[in-house]
Amino acid sequence: MQEVLRNLRIVYSRPKYIALLLAVSLAFYELNVLAFNLPSLGYLASLGILKGGELLVSFSLGLPSIMSRSSFYALLVISVLLGMLVSLMVFKVSSRAEGNGGYFGFVGMLLGSIAPGCAACGIGLLPLLGISTAFLTFLPLKGLELSLLAILVLGFSIARISKDLTRCESCKLNLEMKGGN
Repeated sequence: MQEVLRNLRIVYSRPKYIALLLAVSLAFYELNVLAFNLPSLGYLASLGILKGGELLVSFSLGLPSIMSRSSFYALLVISVLLGMLVSLMVFKVSSRAEGNGGYFGFVGMLLGSIAPGCAACGIGLLPLLGISTAFLTFLPLKGLELSLLAILVLGFSIARISKDLTRCESCKLNLEMKGGN
């Protein structure tokens, strides 16, 4: 665990990876905001950039009031973890690091994007896959299980990728030398 934390400190000591983490996290959050407000998208688009942007900010700030508290916090955690995973993968690719973790990272990103933010509304991509919201309400935590699973898989993927950065000789060299390019 200390190895993972040390490597994360090294990666995020570089501003571009913090910026990437924040950009991906915000983009994923905003994607969920748009999904939550799907019926309003046509109206949002008709307002133009400035008015539409104001309404989008309003939707973004109002999201916590229309979701359950646990779903909102799960969405925030998934957003940040997804940002961390993407920025670590970019770091790894940019420093030509090799190793495993890509499969679990993909599964975590997939679960994070399909897990609904709100089981009652079915927000997320699960309805597009034919999994109805009614199914989720029969689960003990009302669909929050999928978000928790996504958090676990994303966390495992982040730890695995971070640990791989010091396990391989070429990764060590790249972690110390090239990763900041």
